[in-house]
Amino acid sequence: MKANTCTFAVGLSVLFAVSAAPQDRPAILAPPAGVTIANRLNFRVEVSVPQFHQDVSAGFHYWVSVALGHGTPTSHWPKFYVKDKTYVANASDGGTNPYPQKEPATILLLRVDGARNQAFLRWLNAGKAPKTWEGLGVVPSEVVARTEVYFP
Repeated sequence: MKANTCTFAVGLSVLFAVSAAPQDRPAILAPPAGVTIANRLNFRVEVSVPQFHQDVSAGFHYWVSVALGHGTPTSHWPKFYVKDKTYVANASDGGTNPYPQKEPATILLLRVDGARNQAFLRWLNAGKAPKTWEGLGVVPSEVVARTEVYFP
C-alpha cells in the first residue's frame, strides 16, 4: 500500500492510503467468485498476470489449479499452464460430486519455480497411465490469486 499526501488550498494536509489497483496484481478474471460451474468437465478460466514476462524471464511459471472446498486448501489438481499475461483456457475437473448439494471448489492461480513446474509436469504424465490423480500439496506462498466457485 502506498501512502500519499494531499494539500488543499487552505493549507490542510491529509494523509491517505492508495492500494494497488487489481490490474497490477495477478487475478482470475473468470469465472466470477460464487458462481456454480455448469459443466465441471469443461469450463472457461481466464487469468491476468501483468508481470508475466518478467517472472518467466526470472524462471517462474504460472499454473491454474483446482482445490476442493473453500477456505485454506491443502491439496490441488493442476489444470493448465499459463502461456501469456492474459490467458484463457478450458479446464476440466473429472471428479464426481458425492453430495446432494453443490460442491465448493477453489480455482487457484499459482506462481511456481522451475523445480515445482517440473513436478507438475511429472504429476500430469504419471497420472495419465494408471488414472490415479492424487492431489498435490498446496504451498501457500505459490497462490497469487484465487476464486471460490461451486460444482454441481
